[in-house]
Amino acid sequence: MIISLLVLLAAGSLDDADAALRAGEHERCGQLAQEALTAGDLDEHELARAWLLRGRCYELQGDRDRAERSYAVAMRVSPDVPAWISGGAPNSEGDAFAAALAARGADPLRGRAVVTADHVEVTLVADDLVLVRAASLRHGDDEVARVPLEVGPSSTHTIAGIATDGLTLVLHDRHGNVLWRGPVTGASDASSGAKNVVIEGGAPAREPTVLTAIGGGALALGLIGAVVCGIGASADRSTSFEQGGPWLVGVGAATGVFLVGAGLVVIDQGL
Repeated sequence: MIISLLVLLAAGSLDDADAALRAGEHERCGQLAQEALTAGDLDEHELARAWLLRGRCYELQGDRDRAERSYAVAMRVSPDVPAWISGGAPNSEGDAFAAALAARGADPLRGRAVVTADHVEVTLVADDLVLVRAASLRHGDDEVARVPLEVGPSSTHTIAGIATDGLTLVLHDRHGNVLWRGPVTGASDASSGAKNVVIEGGAPAREPTVLTAIGGGALALGLIGAVVCGIGASADRSTSFEQGGPWLVGVGAATGVFLVGAGLVVIDQGL
């Protein structure tokens, strides 16, 4: 309910900003556009519209730097901005919008989310204006996780404990507004993959290590030793340690080796 109210207030602020722009109240127009940006979760179209209004108001006030930055943000929010800008912003070669359009990078804003086993790794790939402050993962319209995310060495986060199929990655500015949306790659592979799959409530199998190799060898050696020594004891008709000690001792030793090997495999695989 509160989120819906904020969205309605933000949309109302944009309409008021439009009216202020037409009335020549440029400072008030900029304030209303900023209020809409600060209010919360605008959709892509409204977010781009707010940044465009903010840029136009700053330009009419003579603040070219802020105007150019605002226009640049609008173009990063929505790739359709240059196509529908003609009715709402200047289009001469010397204005701030044209400068922002000319300076637009080939890859100015982008994130990456990759499913690895049972978790998702989220990374901020590009953000030349340093706009991004958080990333969220969504199933449709439902947000299932959110993490802080900024450019730099700490720009990667690992998210576990959620379903990894059908996810969308969303980047947000400091006010929670949506800046970019993109697919989560590898989700289909993870949902059908053979690794770390829980079967009938059992624990996921681990990757074999040297302990599993030693344990498997001990299992085989113990089994072979027990069979050979058992055959020898039977051939000698030995029924006690006094009569056929070496064979019976061999059976006991081979059995011990077999049990040690089985224990190593169980410990390493967590069975």
